[in-house]
Amino acid sequence: MGEAVPAIVSTNEMTKSTREQAIGRVEAWLREQDGGDALRVRTEYVVRNGDGWNVPYNAATFLDGSDVGAGIFPTPVLFVPDDGGELRHEAAAMAVPNPPRAVAEEGPSTWTPVVDSDFDQAAFPKLAPPEKAILRRESVDGAVQPNPAYRPGPLKMGYPTPLSDAEKLWQYRSIGWIDDQTYFRHLTECEVLDVGDNTAYTSPVRVPGEVKSWTRKTLRRLFQEQDGGGSVALDPGTYSVELVRNHVLPDLGEDQGPEPVPGAPAEYRPKVVETVDALVTEFGIDPPRYLTGHLPTVAEQARQYGYLLTEAECLRYARAYALWFRNLRAPVTGAEVSWPDDLWAAGFVEHRATNGTPSPQPWHFGKFFKRISTQQGSNFRWNRVAGAYVGFALGDSIGAQADQHGSWTGGELERGGLTRQLLFQTEAVIRGLPPVNDTAEVPASLPRVGRPESWLNEATAGTGPAPAEFSALLAPALAATVAGGTPVEGIDVAYSQAIAHELIGAAAGPDVTECADLLVRVLWGVLSPAEDLPDQLAKPVYALLLEIRQSLPEHDSLRAELTRVIELRDDWNGDEAAQLESIGDGRSPRSVLLRALFAAAKRGHDPGGAILLAAGSSGSSAVTAALTGMLVGAQRGIPGLPQQWVARLPQLGLVDNVAGDAFYHFHRFGVAREPSAQEAWEARYPRG
Repeated sequence: MGEAVPAIVSTNEMTKSTREQAIGRVEAWLREQDGGDALRVRTEYVVRNGDGWNVPYNAATFLDGSDVGAGIFPTPVLFVPDDGGELRHEAAAMAVPNPPRAVAEEGPSTWTPVVDSDFDQAAFPKLAPPEKAILRRESVDGAVQPNPAYRPGPLKMGYPTPLSDAEKLWQYRSIGWIDDQTYFRHLTECEVLDVGDNTAYTSPVRVPGEVKSWTRKTLRRLFQEQDGGGSVALDPGTYSVELVRNHVLPDLGEDQGPEPVPGAPAEYRPKVVETVDALVTEFGIDPPRYLTGHLPTVAEQARQYGYLLTEAECLRYARAYALWFRNLRAPVTGAEVSWPDDLWAAGFVEHRATNGTPSPQPWHFGKFFKRISTQQGSNFRWNRVAGAYVGFALGDSIGAQADQHGSWTGGELERGGLTRQLLFQTEAVIRGLPPVNDTAEVPASLPRVGRPESWLNEATAGTGPAPAEFSALLAPALAATVAGGTPVEGIDVAYSQAIAHELIGAAAGPDVTECADLLVRVLWGVLSPAEDLPDQLAKPVYALLLEIRQSLPEHDSLRAELTRVIELRDDWNGDEAAQLESIGDGRSPRSVLLRALFAAAKRGHDPGGAILLAAGSSGSSAVTAALTGMLVGAQRGIPGLPQQWVARLPQLGLVDNVAGDAFYHFHRFGVAREPSAQEAWEARYPRG
């Protein structure tokens, strides 16, 4: 459409034409085109463009909604010059599905849309960016026109990273970017996983564990393979379940899309199966099912948490697990216990035994918890608890370096003193509270934090001190929240808040305890399965702030402060760093907490960006970044954190170890249901 179009009117000289004249010229041109009688000018979007007018048009049936399949994408736009010259299609304006509405004739010229980064144009070349996905429009002379119809994308609203184009499209529909007709039109061109019996899945993570193979093909092809039409059960058993019938789709036509490709979950692919069989022989695994059956089990658990094990992760974990299992059985089999010099390279992280010695464990990638297979029996999700602890440690390390050196340049990460303090506080709640607290009573005092004889004290020796800031007293909120994990009557937000008060101490003052109460409330919301969301989806910090604000009295000072944070978050055209700096002094507990809440609400879809935003702020960067990392880690889990940072985090295994211990302790089916483990547990975490 880049060629010139013959002019309808030709004059040597014209003054500035009117809007109505430009529309008339385009309507006359349309009438002369083949099929032009089915096209219509979008008069509400005709705008001035320099020495002429941009006049968009499209199929009339598409514009009135009677046939969404008739739409032309991208929306064609004709430029009508004032001097009566040739009409031509305006390529830059054609990138805008709904050009800006009427502006003054003397206004800015060509407008370019700035589209939400969650919209993947490459995945859907025939789908123009939806109007609600356009953040703003910018002119060539620097003017900005915010889009009042903009709605933040699915990742910004807390949805997980999509694993297929079909899943992306479903998310666009779920948040209201596209309507049902647009969804079905473009869904036909997406590839789905056909598992037979007219059943398909939009993403590998939604495929049940018993399915060992599938065929990847477009939904269009799947329907064309049916005799006489029919329906497809899409994502049965998941939160996106839908029965898609042939008659709701646009004309399928002849093009079936790419050729079908057979596939399988990573744990059932030939390379993985062959490798696992070889590992059984290499490490003498007897019976073989201890390895061959274990890998599908943890892969299914990962899917329940909303994650997918890759082929590389399956291979890495299987070898590490085989070596770990051989060493575990060595006292019985007589095998020699040996560990690789580079544990991480071999797929291990370093936990600590009760006597303080290293205890290598196969790394789970933050995707499954080997110790407990059921998700029932806890108020919280394990993956979010683990993500909160690891995110906290990353923020602490990065923020502490920013405090010391003015910034973090991406170099080595160091052990953080605030993280050490959090681990001690977690040890204190494990030692001070029973696994199943049927009375929901909070003791008058908790055990001493950081007992010298503890294995944890030895494991963290050499770590520097925590920041000497009052805001550092907010860190215990995580340990206190996790202590409320057992689903017992009376174990609720108030219970965790009372534990936080005990950890903080009465001398902290009401401002600190009020901030701790707010943080515990947010943590409960993000760590828990939400009643109004599928279990795999964490409620984003932003949504929790809206709920909490609504629950506060109208003239409450905290309500006003949360309103300010929410308004800054909603201003997507503002400078994030400047917005964060406008929230207090960055040192007081209230300022630090509100800054962390802002960073997590603004960039919850980008945990690394959220941590760096917090770490780059003035004031106590370590505490602000640690709290931010905790919140985004809880929302996205370890897999959502920058993996290059996770791999370089000092004592990653120790942080994972303590987080897992806390989850296991405060779990109805944890240590309380394992009589044989209780003596060893008492030695590890002596009561009182």
